[in-house]
Amino acid sequence: MPSWWASSLDDETEFDHWRRRILGSLLPVVLALATFTLLPTIYFALVRGPRFITLVDVTSVACLALITFDKRLSYNARAALLIALSYLIGVVLLLWIGVVSQIYLLAFPILAALFLGLRPAILALILNALTLLGVGQLAQLNFPLPGVEGGSLLRWTTIAINFAFVDSILTISCALLLHRLENSFDAQNVSLGVLSRRQQELAVANDELQRQIEARESAELEAARLIRAVEQATEVILMIDAGGRVVYANRAFESLTGQSRATVTKTPITDLFSAASPRGSESLGKVIANRQQWTGKVAYTHADGSLRQLQTVISPSFQSDGEIGNFVVVMRDLTREYEIEKHLRQGEKLEALGRLASGVAHDFNNIIGTILGVAELTERESRSASVKSGMETIVIACDRATAIVRQMMSFSKTGAGDRAPISLKIAAEQNLALLRAAVPSTVRIEADLDDESGVVATAAEIQQLVMNLATNAVHAMEAEGGILRLHSRVVQVDAALARAYPRLAERKRYAMLRISDTGAGIPAEDLDRIFDPFFTTREKDGGTGL
Repeated sequence: MPSWWASSLDDETEFDHWRRRILGSLLPVVLALATFTLLPTIYFALVRGPRFITLVDVTSVACLALITFDKRLSYNARAALLIALSYLIGVVLLLWIGVVSQIYLLAFPILAALFLGLRPAILALILNALTLLGVGQLAQLNFPLPGVEGGSLLRWTTIAINFAFVDSILTISCALLLHRLENSFDAQNVSLGVLSRRQQELAVANDELQRQIEARESAELEAARLIRAVEQATEVILMIDAGGRVVYANRAFESLTGQSRATVTKTPITDLFSAASPRGSESLGKVIANRQQWTGKVAYTHADGSLRQLQTVISPSFQSDGEIGNFVVVMRDLTREYEIEKHLRQGEKLEALGRLASGVAHDFNNIIGTILGVAELTERESRSASVKSGMETIVIACDRATAIVRQMMSFSKTGAGDRAPISLKIAAEQNLALLRAAVPSTVRIEADLDDESGVVATAAEIQQLVMNLATNAVHAMEAEGGILRLHSRVVQVDAALARAYPRLAERKRYAMLRISDTGAGIPAEDLDRIFDPFFTTREKDGGTGL
């Protein structure tokens, strides 16, 4: 079966679809009207003739039914059969009935224009004109047909010309209208295609925009997390520009320095450390100028005047083009670690001194024992009063030396020995009498001792503590005199005191003994050495230090 005959929707345009729908709606209506008029037509044909028309009508209705209900027929086949049927009916009726039946020939090119287009319509017009001229020739020859008998050539020519004129106007108008409509459909299809592509492009752009929005939201969320982490970090984090000026400081900067972040913005980082750490400030300046990474220690003066030691790391931050955009500075406060390390070093020194004292005390104890034995034996056997008196002095000195050696040996031990709870006030007051007798008249002693100040210690330890500190204070006031003050009370350690003295436990109660004087004080360069073994600044009498 030819492809144009079979039913197919391949490569069908929207205008073809529109034509197919019109044809599909028109055929049932034409079939219904033809069937409705079939019986009267047959009756008149049988009664008045010609009876040949009956066969034409029945055949026409059968063909219409075939065209309407045969699903195998394509659109082109249906349209061509309907148009051909219109032409054949028109020719048959024209030959058997006459010019009154030209209505079918009139519909022939119009249907061609409606369902097949302009060119088939023009061909149908030409076929109509030739058909009318041919019928005119038959009439001129007196051909024995009912529809052409008695007609002249002039009559048929006039009819043919007028019919062709009217039929051409109607057909061409209909064809042009449909052609314009088809072009409009094509333009609309092109516009729809462009719109579809634009919609696809818009969908792609929308997806890309959505991805960018999600990426931006993810980046903003990541930035927010980073900002929270930086703000809540315990280390100081600074951002400085390529010129070395601070552009950002986190919250830890305020707690470490005691200054507001707003006050350091746009401040050169070298100015922050120049006062407390000139060398560190110079190092920072060189690092930034040379675009280097650096790790080191710098000192910073807190707003309260205290000096803070800071472990500092400077790292350059590179941009996408490889150039340094800024520097990231991370600082950690090492002050407490320095204090603990200093106390540990002091403890190591005292431990070494204890081992030395233990060895020296053991040797001295042997020597003193020998001297004491000889002195006691000589005292018992001698009859000389002067010798006995001298031996008693030697025995007393040996007893005092033995007590000192015992203290030195207890110093080298890690245990508490025979320590017991005693009153700090009573133990200190026992030494005041000795102090008042030993100090010059230019030095006045004032005591403010709390009754509740109790400690776990030995009386010898308190004596050694008070006498050493007081003796040093008196030496500081020998030239011009002054006041020596002893003050004790019970204190509860707060956070500030715990930071200053790492060995103290926060929120615990301690007994505090404060010994002060109005002398010249200790030079700042000697403060870190006052507890070193045998360190002293007295040149005349020497000394063993605290």
